[in-house]
Amino acid sequence: MDFPLNDFMQKEVCEATGLNPRTVSARLSKLHEMGVLVDTRKVGKATFYRLNGEDYVVGKIEELVTAISLDTALEEQTRLETQAASLASKDAYVER
Repeated sequence: MDFPLNDFMQKEVCEATGLNPRTVSARLSKLHEMGVLVDTRKVGKATFYRLNGEDYVVGKIEELVTAISLDTALEEQTRLETQAASLASKDAYVER
């Protein structure tokens, strides 16, 4: 999802996830059947896939990733603001 124009092959998924090639093959096939993945090219026996940006499921996952990212950013901002307020309060105490 970070690189929607990039494609990938089964071997890369196996390496990234540590999953068995048979498991990855079965999952990729299922996701391809569902329309979540589209095949982009073949090099030798290897098929390259990418996410189908027009698929409903992919759209919902992208919305979820965005929501989680925004939530994480807001939590970090709140933490930093709380930390800054605490430091300002300690500085004010020391100045007295």
